[in-house]
Amino acid sequence: MKKINQINLVVIFSLFIGFSNLALADGFVCQGVNTGLNLKVYNHTQASAGTRSPAVLVVSDPSAEANNQTIATFTSDAQTLSYQGYGAYLATVDSNDEDVAQNDKNIAGAKFNDLQTIEMNVNFSYSSVTTGLAKITTEIPGKVTYRKKSGETIEENLTCTRYLKN
Repeated sequence: MKKINQINLVVIFSLFIGFSNLALADGFVCQGVNTGLNLKVYNHTQASAGTRSPAVLVVSDPSAEANNQTIATFTSDAQTLSYQGYGAYLATVDSNDEDVAQNDKNIAGAKFNDLQTIEMNVNFSYSSVTTGLAKITTEIPGKVTYRKKSGETIEENLTCTRYLKN
């Protein structure tokens, strides 16, 4: 009987160690108030990569045909996506990148190919547990700034929700 309890403890401990390196999927799903474009950012799920650092940002047009909705995908692995702190994400546009699906797509009055960066800001902080901000799962305000290569900027308000996969 004692041996069975020891085996159970080993199995439970092994499972705990195995799952401690995984986190649940987390991120934000936002929609432009004027354009209706979707901006979705998902964080890493591997603890070694930092579970509160972004893995991917997808910009899409839900009004486009089903196979033609994705405008661009930015990833931290490709070094085209970074976290600037306090809900701020920066995507660097590289029109030569193979992940850019539609260089000629019109985004908020600018051709995607003319953009230099996309700055997505969500009014959210993981460090604000005491104020409850880190636990919000309802609507969260945000803003996106499309910065052109010419230096001109186009701003749009976002409506966001926190994505948590339980």
